[in-house]
Amino acid sequence: LLARLPKGHPLEGLALLGLAENASASGDQKLALERLKAAGASSSAYAAELALLLEARELAESGKIGEARRVYESVAAEFPESLAARIARS
Repeated sequence: LLARLPKGHPLEGLALLGLAENASASGDQKLALERLKAAGASSSAYAAELALLLEARELAESGKIGEARRVYESVAAEFPESLAARIARS
């Protein structure tokens, strides 16, 4: 799907989220984080917010608490009125 979508397509971020979750489920945290970072740069605000939250979760679960905190703070700063920001602040 990603190979067929033009760069910046609204579904690009969601496809990357799916690939990130598959990588995470198979235990490949490095690939999961790469996909989440790519989805976080997506043109879709929804995908970007969710990708950042999932990236922070992955980082926290791997013991990288400081990095996770920075990602949560960036969600709250970039999307201050969103549900993702409320989740990140909690």
